[in-house]
Amino acid sequence: MAILTLFHLLIHNSPAVTGQPVASIAEPDKNKSVVNIMVIVVVLVLILGFLSIYSRKWSNQRAETHGMLETSATDNSSQTEPKGLNQATIETFPRFRYSDVKGLKIGKDTLLCAVCLSEFQDDETLRIIPICCHVYHPNCIDVWLASHTTCPVCRAELMSK
Repeated sequence: MAILTLFHLLIHNSPAVTGQPVASIAEPDKNKSVVNIMVIVVVLVLILGFLSIYSRKWSNQRAETHGMLETSATDNSSQTEPKGLNQATIETFPRFRYSDVKGLKIGKDTLLCAVCLSEFQDDETLRIIPICCHVYHPNCIDVWLASHTTCPVCRAELMSK
């Protein structure tokens, strides 16, 4: 915006080109002042840009530091109180071989474990969450459920309250 204003000033302050010579004694001083103003404006824009970038970086670092402090305080309290399901509850979720149920799936898309994003193989054992019928590798979902009480896909609550 400032550059456009300076460009506008330069156009309006420049002498019109006509067939007659323009005689002005103050013209060199006027050009110097316009150049000086342009330099000052450009320097101010650069300084403001630098300050803006610096302040954003500083505020982001401050927010990250503040977030880390809150997280560490939260982590200390979470060590005393488990967040996920206990192992006995996790073991109640049924297991089966993928090859036994592969023919029952709807559609031709390959099935993936939503935790590790690997395709299921015929010889693998899978674990199903009975509430929502989502299927996972037991090792993947067991780790998830140890720290969460919801299905990773649909967020269905798995813990009765």
